[in-house]
Amino acid sequence: MLISHLRIALFLLSAMILSNFMAVSQQAYAIENIRYPLKPDKPAIFNKALAYIEKDKDLALDSANIESGEIIASGRIKYMNEVSSDLAANSEELQMLTCGFIDYQLLIHVNDSSYAYSFTNFTHVNNTNNNRYSFGLIPADVKEFLHANTFDESWSRLVYGDIKETCRRMTRVKWIKIHW
Repeated sequence: MLISHLRIALFLLSAMILSNFMAVSQQAYAIENIRYPLKPDKPAIFNKALAYIEKDKDLALDSANIESGEIIASGRIKYMNEVSSDLAANSEELQMLTCGFIDYQLLIHVNDSSYAYSFTNFTHVNNTNNNRYSFGLIPADVKEFLHANTFDESWSRLVYGDIKETCRRMTRVKWIKIHW
């Protein structure tokens, strides 16, 4: 029992170190989960994770290391800004200009008794080539989001909520499928 708890603690510590290593100056928004398969088998779980990534047309494998149990994949989802507000004078124009994509990373860490995965580094990129309308890395805190952009604060708060909800909705569909 104690060994099992130590494994879990070690696993969580390594996951935190990995996420801190990949973080930038601000804390990125992330969605995390840990699973405990009925038949723990690191190579089998690792191969199922690779097969999942291969099947998912929205994911591309970046790296995989069976010894460390780490898999990193990149994905992209379409973002349609649904926020329209009378608060911002040019909100319809901003709504159109900020539509684009949300790029993200899927990090999977497999050990002998469990696996954990997180969707992280959500980054907004607009459809145009004008970086002014790209929000960039989506932080965990709305205050950092407001500080990083120059748009109307009330409208920006609504957009921040919309982007986070889009990320939650997308990852909810994906994590239901991650059941090895």
